[in-house]
Amino acid sequence: MRNPWEVNPLLSQDHLVELAKFITDIRGEVVDLYDPNGVGDTKRGLGLRVYECIRNRLIREAYSKRKPWLGIVNPEGRFTFSINGVPVRFYRGEPETPEERRFIASPAALQQQSLLPLSESDAAILWFFVMEADSEDYADKVTFCGFDAETREQVSNWEIPLTGTVASKPASVGEKVEPVAKPEVKVKLKAKSADQRKNA
Repeated sequence: MRNPWEVNPLLSQDHLVELAKFITDIRGEVVDLYDPNGVGDTKRGLGLRVYECIRNRLIREAYSKRKPWLGIVNPEGRFTFSINGVPVRFYRGEPETPEERRFIASPAALQQQSLLPLSESDAAILWFFVMEADSEDYADKVTFCGFDAETREQVSNWEIPLTGTVASKPASVGEKVEPVAKPEVKVKLKAKSADQRKNA
């Protein structure tokens, strides 16, 4: 099976690794906030929050122009971003067997594919970052996969090296933890409602 950059030279290995680290770090941040016993979080809620946070941060990163090769093809619905103009999506699951709904591309992504300087068959590949999670829901594996849009056969599958990049995973008992500098968080208190002010 070919590597992504062999199928499409616009998908550089460096960009794939950088984005894999970016999305696993975000997933780690969200999993750190998961609190089923305190606020009553559920696995479904965690999944939705992970998806929305990754989507929102990819949009912000693309619009910041810090990564000039990162773009947004469709910000809503079937969220699709791009690497050097190549439409890409992400999901959590099995890299070899995506759910049927994953193969439905947005009209904007189909239009973008038609503009790529590739053969028709290579331009019609659907690309995905696929996250797999450990028992604590942290991303422990990310695979970049390509599927033929018509036959739905996998044409590319590359497990992205994440050594030392999974963010915020709790330390084991007795393990030495190095402090990490975090930016100051600004806290804004909610204003009291009229009922609360009357009862105060």
